[in-house]
Amino acid sequence: MAKIEGFRVKNFRALQDVTIGKLSNSQQARPLTPMTAVIGKNGVGKSSLFDAFGFLADGLRHGVEEACDARGRGGFERIRSLGQTRPIGFEVSYSEDADAAPITYRLYIDLDANRRPHVSLETLTQLISSRNLNHKLLEALAREFRQHATGAKGGSQIFVTTHQPYFVDALDPEEVWVLEKGADGFATIRRSSDDPIVTAMVAKGLPLGGLWYSDYLDAR
Repeated sequence: MAKIEGFRVKNFRALQDVTIGKLSNSQQARPLTPMTAVIGKNGVGKSSLFDAFGFLADGLRHGVEEACDARGRGGFERIRSLGQTRPIGFEVSYSEDADAAPITYRLYIDLDANRRPHVSLETLTQLISSRNLNHKLLEALAREFRQHATGAKGGSQIFVTTHQPYFVDALDPEEVWVLEKGADGFATIRRSSDDPIVTAMVAKGLPLGGLWYSDYLDAR
């Protein structure tokens, strides 16, 4: 069962910048306990804190513009902290289970040129150390990611950076982009499936990560 380890709210009602629990950038903090109680006098922001969770749920289910107006919130300008001009922001750190690396979800909302609420930043990251993972676990991790990245309506889309050939072994050339630095010092990027030699070698059963390790994917 997934467990929330930390939660940060910025510029939402009375919560200009409030963090409870442990986030990815606060490793010395302690994670939230299974039972968490928030106390305080009337008007200090207890309802705002719990409505922040409700706002996130509404935003994911219906979109941020509708979430700003739902449950009597009164629109973006009514829920942004008084006097603030920066985006409303949320950060949630959670774990799928006790042995899994924490996942961090960030969502920032601002007004567009037409003064309508829109998502200005949305990220989902999971920091995993591959130093102690053997190649079978890395391949299994890649397959698990693919199960979540269905491409179907409402499904997830996953972006990964890696330096592990064993992880790449489980991927298709169409899924892998090669980032390189050009002679001018600037980065260029291309899809590995654009190289017919690489595509043909993978079709014959050669692992893509092995080809990368042997410099077939890098510029020759």
